[in-house]
Amino acid sequence: MIDLRRQLFRERDNYHVIGASLDDLRWLDRVPRDQPGLLVAEGVLQYLSETEVKALLNAVVAHFPRGQMIFDIGNPWMVQRAGSNVGGTGATYK
Repeated sequence: MIDLRRQLFRERDNYHVIGASLDDLRWLDRVPRDQPGLLVAEGVLQYLSETEVKALLNAVVAHFPRGQMIFDIGNPWMVQRAGSNVGGTGATYK
């Protein structure tokens, strides 16, 4: 997905795409601390455990002086319905 995103959206001085695992928070070291941040976590948090989500959100809040987070959430019914759509991928919801 990151390679496709790089093809569709050209990186600029103020826009960078970082491909990294969300359970390894070292990617934050590549992001400036002195500017507002925008974290977009679309369709990804449900694959992390509650502990991993809390660690991610706490690290982002600690890293940026100010900013915004955009993420989607789902209730148990949505997760159950979506399970059949991702069944062939080997991914599991946590």
